[in-house]
Amino acid sequence: MNNKKHDVNLLGRVGYGMCNFGMNIIATIVGAFVTMYYTDNVMLSAAFVGTMLLAVRVLDGISDLIMGAIIDHTHTRIGKARPWILIGSIFCALSMYFVFNAPSGMSESMAKVYCVVTYILNTVVFGTIVNVAWSTLAVKVSRNPDTRASMISIAQFFAQLAGLIAGSYTIPMILYFGGYETGYKGMTLVFGAIAFISILITGIVCKEYDVEETNDAPLKKEKKEKHSAKELLGYMFKNEYTIPLIIAFVLNWFALSLVATATVYFARDILGDANSMKVLNNARTLPAMIFLVIGVVPFFATKWGKKFTLLFACGSHIVSGAIMILAGGNVPLLVFGQVLRSVGSAFGSTMLMATVSDVADYVNMKNNVDISGMTSSVVSFGMKVGGGFGSAMMAWALAWGGYSAEVANSGLAQAASTLLAEKACFIYIPTVCFIILFFICTRLDADKKVKAMRAQMESK
Repeated sequence: MNNKKHDVNLLGRVGYGMCNFGMNIIATIVGAFVTMYYTDNVMLSAAFVGTMLLAVRVLDGISDLIMGAIIDHTHTRIGKARPWILIGSIFCALSMYFVFNAPSGMSESMAKVYCVVTYILNTVVFGTIVNVAWSTLAVKVSRNPDTRASMISIAQFFAQLAGLIAGSYTIPMILYFGGYETGYKGMTLVFGAIAFISILITGIVCKEYDVEETNDAPLKKEKKEKHSAKELLGYMFKNEYTIPLIIAFVLNWFALSLVATATVYFARDILGDANSMKVLNNARTLPAMIFLVIGVVPFFATKWGKKFTLLFACGSHIVSGAIMILAGGNVPLLVFGQVLRSVGSAFGSTMLMATVSDVADYVNMKNNVDISGMTSSVVSFGMKVGGGFGSAMMAWALAWGGYSAEVANSGLAQAASTLLAEKACFIYIPTVCFIILFFICTRLDADKKVKAMRAQMESK
C-alpha cells in the first residue's frame, strides 16, 4: 500500500476535526444542560427525564447500526460519508435549538411529547447521521494508521476545545440573553450557528479516496462479491474486538457524560458556587488540549502501542478519582483531580476512536468485505448509549436523592441525600467505570493484527 498516496495534509486533518468541534458543541450543551432545562424550566420530573433520556439513547444506538449500513450502501460522486455530513450539518444545529426552546403554556403531557420528539430528532436522527458519517470518514480519507491517529488526535483537540467553550460560556451566555427563562434562545442560536459552520467545513474540505485506487486486494475483491445482511453482521460481531470495543465505548462515554452532567450540580450545590463550574471545566479540558495540540498522544501511541496508551489513560482516571475522593471540599485538590481526568480523556478517547479504524480494517481485510460504515458506527453507538446512560443516571440519582427544582430556583441548599447523589455521579461512579475499562482495554490490540496482515499482503 502506498501510504503517501493516502496521506492527508494539514488542511484536511484540521478540516476533519472541525466536525468533531461542531458536534461536541452540541453534545456538551445537550449533555450538560438538558436535564437541568427539563427539570427547572419545563418542570418535568427528574424520574421522567431520566427514563426518557435512557430510552431515547438506546433507540439512538440502534439507529447508529442502521445508519452504518446506509452509508455502506451509499454511492455518490463525492463518496459515501461526505454527503451525509453536508446534509446533516444544518439539521443538527436546528434540532439543538428546538430542544432548548419548548413553547410556553403547554400542558404537562404536551410538554413531554415535545421534549421526546425534539430530543429524538437531535440524537436519534440528525446526530446519528453526522456522527456515523464522520466516524466512517476516517477510514475513507486515509488508509495510513499513523495519519488516522494524527487526524483523530487533532479532532479530539477540537472536541476538548468545544467542551471548554460550551462548558464555560453556556451559563454566562444564557444570563447575557436574559436568564434562564429566555436566555436559552439566544444561546442556542449562537452555538447552533457555530456548530453548523464547523460541521459544514468538514463536508467541504475532506475528500474520500477512490476505493479502486487502493492496493488492498480484499477491498477490490469485495466489489465483485455480494454478501447478505446476516453475513455482514456476522463479520462485524463474530470477531474478538467488536464486543469489547462497544463495551469500552459505552463505559468511557457513560463516565465522561456523567461527569459533564454532574459538574454544574456539584459546583452549585456542593461547592456553593455555580460559577466554579468554569474552573472545574477548564481543569478537565485545558491540559487535554495542550497534550493534543502538541501531538503527544499519537507519539505516545506510536512508541508504546495503542493498548498500553489506553491502559495509561484508565490509570490516570482511576488515580484522579482517588484524589477527589480524598479531597472533600478542597478546591485545589479537586482541580488537580480534574487535570488528571483531562490527561486520561486526551489519551483514552483518542485511542478508542483510533482503535475503531483498526477494527474496521481488521474486519474488512479478514473477510474480504467493506463494512467500514457499520464497523465505524460502533463509535456513535457507544458514545450515544454511554452518554444516554450518563444523562439518565444523573437524572435518576437526583430523583433518588430527593432533588427539588423549587429549592434550586430559590437558591436554598439541597438535602444531604441529594448532595450525596451528586457527589457519587461526579466522583464515585466514573472511577468504578474506569477500573472496569482498564481490564477491557487489555484485549484491544487490533492495530498489531492489522500491521501483521498488511505486512503479509505486501510480502506476496
